[in-house]
Amino acid sequence: MKIRTGFVSNSSSASFVCDFCGEEASGMDMCLSEAGMSECKNGHYVCDDHLLEEISTQVKRDFRYETPSEMCPICQFQKIIPEEGLKYLLIQQKLTEKDLTEAIKEKYNNYKEFKEEIK
Repeated sequence: MKIRTGFVSNSSSASFVCDFCGEEASGMDMCLSEAGMSECKNGHYVCDDHLLEEISTQVKRDFRYETPSEMCPICQFQKIIPEEGLKYLLIQQKLTEKDLTEAIKEKYNNYKEFKEEIK
């Protein structure tokens, strides 16, 4: 879910972002059903279309905020959240983010060169 960091006056808006496709939904007093999303037991927000099993109306009503992880494409490793993948790789390589940043700074003269390499 997006978090507002600026001044918000008497607002009750809500925003949701699908962890699988990045689609955003927001509105005043919006709930997950209005956004067409569900939240799995591990806290991933996913568009209903991406759930691994078709969910019945009863499941939508009962489990919208506690969708079983077996139905979540993130929990079932159909896609890795980039930040979590990076953290995994850093641990596997025994690096810190600072080590990685220094290695990138040593290899590339500027950000443009770095971006070209990772395309």
